[in-house]
Amino acid sequence: MREPKFWYQSNGLSSTLLAPLGRLYYSVGVCRRLITRPLTLDCPVICVGNATIGGAGKTPVTDLLATTLAQAGYRPAILSRGYGGSLSGPVRVSDTHQAIDVGDEPCLLAQRHPVYIGADRRETARHALAEGHDLLLLDDGYQNPALSYDLRILVVDGLRGFGNGRLIPAGPLREPWRNAVARADIVVVNHGQPTPDLVDVCDRRQIPLVVAHIQPKAPQPKPVYAYCGIANPEKFTRSLDEAGYDIRGTWFFDDHYAYSEMDARMLIGEASKRDARLITTEKDASRLKGAGGLRQALLSASDVFEIQLSTEPDLTAAVQHALSRL
Repeated sequence: MREPKFWYQSNGLSSTLLAPLGRLYYSVGVCRRLITRPLTLDCPVICVGNATIGGAGKTPVTDLLATTLAQAGYRPAILSRGYGGSLSGPVRVSDTHQAIDVGDEPCLLAQRHPVYIGADRRETARHALAEGHDLLLLDDGYQNPALSYDLRILVVDGLRGFGNGRLIPAGPLREPWRNAVARADIVVVNHGQPTPDLVDVCDRRQIPLVVAHIQPKAPQPKPVYAYCGIANPEKFTRSLDEAGYDIRGTWFFDDHYAYSEMDARMLIGEASKRDARLITTEKDASRLKGAGGLRQALLSASDVFEIQLSTEPDLTAAVQHALSRL
């Protein structure tokens, strides 16, 4: 479902009334971490996570690290819970899987990397190690205590930060953001600049702070009708605007949205009315893959906005330096 608007506004009545539930949510998470003994594996385990619900940009960071670490000689595997998929796993994602089976993000990442999904992190990790991988990358899992992490990378949305600073459901935070930063080995601010408060916390704790910029791989500025079902659709349209596209209309769906035949017919019609080409995200395209019918026609009629990440300072160098010290 789409997140409430008040999460990213000044604290009002709704947020105030829900604040006690937020404290209860956090207390349950703390108790879970206290009673769980993390499993230590015989390989480096890197967790790429965030302090908020969705939309921070973990997947592009995970994609970048999997690519560069493989080039450095590792045999990395990406582990995911497989949110939105029907399979409980553990299973390696293959070309025969669809988003309804394993989730949209695993489908996207599996086009370039070995990806394993499973509700049980420990079993999924063991499955990946048994198939010869020597480094594990967790896409999400920052608050999950099942595994012992050698390196924690906290990804922060540079445009929205930590929202109203309150805990779910009063705000977007899974835990107090200062607590999340305190456990991080590296903080990555995605598509924006760090706030003075974040810079101050990182400086005092000597945590490397990396700024990441999303860039289109092959922009083709043209009239477009943009649609997506992601946590932060404004980030998508902002990227299109920065790349020079003429955005003639938009349609936003809920995060991880499952497109219907009616949706496909509507979107094709809306683009036609505006004499524009449809364009969507890689994650949305992975959800349409293999759907058939009008949804396949929608995918065929859509350009896919492919992105790449650049970081300053070099995130990969910082990660490799950290790994060399293990």
